[in-house]
Order: sequence, then structure tokens, then C-alpha cells
Amino acid sequence: MSNWYITKEGKQYGPYDWNQLLQLKGDNYLNKNDLVWSEKLNNWTPASQIKDLFVNQENISNANNVSGLSVRSNNNINNSKKELKGLKYQILGSVMPMVEIMLDKDERLYAQSGAMQWMDQNIKMDTEMKGGVFGAFKRKMSGEDMFVQYFTGLDDGAIVAFGHTYPGNILPLDISKGTVICQRRSFLCAYESVDYDIHIQRRLGSGFFGGEGFIMQKLSGQGLAFIEIDGECIVKDLAQGEKIRVETGSVGAFEEGVSFSIERVKGIKNMFLGGEGMFLTTLEGPGKVWLQTMPIQSMAGELYHYLPLSNN
Repeated sequence: MSNWYITKEGKQYGPYDWNQLLQLKGDNYLNKNDLVWSEKLNNWTPASQIKDLFVNQENISNANNVSGLSVRSNNNINNSKKELKGLKYQILGSVMPMVEIMLDKDERLYAQSGAMQWMDQNIKMDTEMKGGVFGAFKRKMSGEDMFVQYFTGLDDGAIVAFGHTYPGNILPLDISKGTVICQRRSFLCAYESVDYDIHIQRRLGSGFFGGEGFIMQKLSGQGLAFIEIDGECIVKDLAQGEKIRVETGSVGAFEEGVSFSIERVKGIKNMFLGGEGMFLTTLEGPGKVWLQTMPIQSMAGELYHYLPLSNN
């Protein structure tokens, strides 16, 4: 079942399943001109263009009793929550999003240092060296700080919020479905049952020319994790043996079953005049891939041309 996201007045909400999307439409939260996106769509699309959403009105009446969605009659979509294995959250914003997570009593999650934006009085915060000295060293190698912050709910309904570091998207990942490999510095926060580790690129070319470096982040275990993606996110579900070639640095994350390698661009003119560089990243299925449209290194390169030059 696909996850759906919506944009209203410049703010992004979701994910929702199809029945929840129908309920939002039926309660007049979702209008024809609002933009929606799912893994099946290449781009954000007006809701009016989605088949069976605004055409087949009788579908709406079947979505009145949907579990996991709390929508109140005050016309404030911010009250809409998504629940997965006891963890409730909502993603707010668009270019610089944040995620609000609701914890029950004694539920615990951890986050990268400095990611917390706000928390209510029923949240207890602790700073620890998760996994000891060796665990701290591995986090440092993967682009994160050596210490992590733990957040524990002191009562049901306690809320803590985490913000994106740079323009992009926050992605919820159900790690229970399988291990996910992420680019460096992408980890934002995770439920305590999710394990954070490093993934080392064993192929020499992938480490030098892949754009992600030799060391990436590895998320395994059970539960929900949130990662940061640079720019917009495009999801590809690759079949067995299916390959795609992407610009180096555009790989945000991929499932462990996906093969990652580097291939040299063919043709001298393509290499030096094509603008894509000398190498491309090749991903081979089976598995899901999350691509990012504006790698932070590419953004930095674009901004460099507009920075004032020093006279020294």
C-alpha cells in the first residue's frame, strides 16, 4: 500500500494511506487544488487529477472509520496523526520540514545531536554515548556526532519535534520491513528498537567515485526511523536484475538487497563535455531506492559561484 503526502498552504503533511486520503477529502481538508504525492507519482500532482479521489464520490463514505488517523472538526489538519507500532508522528513544512513525534509513557527514541526543535514538559532528555566508545567512533565516521540524545515520554501524549538540517525532506522508514543503507549524515532520529551502525563500501571505485564515500549509515532492527533527504525525493522500486544509473551523490538511501556500484561514463565527449562527470552510480534490484534531487554537495557547488571573493 502506497503512502500519500499532501501540501496545503506551503506545508507538507503525511504520510497517509488511501483510505485516510479519502477521509481528508470527505472532511474538506483536501481540496482539488492541493498537491499530492506518492511513490507511484513522479511529481507533485493536483488532487483533482488523481483517479478515484474526486471522481468516485461513493468511496468517501467507506472511509469514515479509519484507525490511526485523528481528525477533529476544528478544520486544523495539524491534528492529523499517523501511528505505526505505537509511534505517532506528523511531518510539517515543505522546504525545511520538521517531524513531531508523540510518545506514550516510558517510550523512548534517540536523535542526532542538535536535531531537537522543541519538546513539551512531559519529555525527559538525556545525552549518552550510545554503544560506548566504539559506537561513538562509528557514528563519527558516518558523519554524525559521537553523542546522541535520548527522549523519553513521562506521560502518554508527550510530544517532541525534530527539524531538518538543510533544505529537503524528512522520510519515515519502517525498518521492520528490512535493513536500509543511507548516505552519510542522513540519520535524524529513530525509535529505540532501531539499530544504528555503519556500512562500509567494499568496492574501491564506489568509495572514491560514488559520491557517498566509503562509509555510509546502516539502519536495522524493528520500528520506525526518520532520515533527511537533500531536495525532493523520488522512490524507485527495482525488480530483480533491474538497473538504474544515477548521478553520483543522488542516492539518498536504498534497501540492503540493492547492489551499489560505479560505472565509468562511456565516450570521451560524454565524460568531459556532458556535464555529468566521469562516473555514474549503478543500482541493481531487487529493492527500493530513495533518490534525492539536490545533493548538498551540488547545492554548495552552485552557491559557490555567487559567494564574494576574498581580496587576500
